Amino acid sequence: MLVSKEQEKTQQFVNQLFNECWNNEDFKNRLIASPVETLEDFKGQKLSPDMKKIVVSDQTDPNIIFINIPPRVNLDDLELSDEQLEMVSGGIVWPVVALTFGVLAWIDPL
Repeated sequence: MLVSKEQEKTQQFVNQLFNECWNNEDFKNRLIASPVETLEDFKGQKLSPDMKKIVVSDQTDPNIIFINIPPRVNLDDLELSDEQLEMVSGGIVWPVVALTFGVLAWIDPL
């Protein structure tokens, strides 16, 4: 699957954010307590005004399982790219594969 430059840039930012949290307990606590202000300081710019609420949860405790319920996708509004159509027509449903591997890794970590 091809990754756009924007996706790559976002992933780099998230990686930097996670590393800062793992290496700086004070930063992690500030991010949990005041996510908007801490993210704006970390990024060096204001967040989009349409970003109304950010919830940060410390999921570093291996004894707790967190489940994030995403918004329901309106399939009527969904349009797949040619690449995505090709993947689906091959018989593999990637979210199911990803979830399966995630559960398997959780059950039997490498």
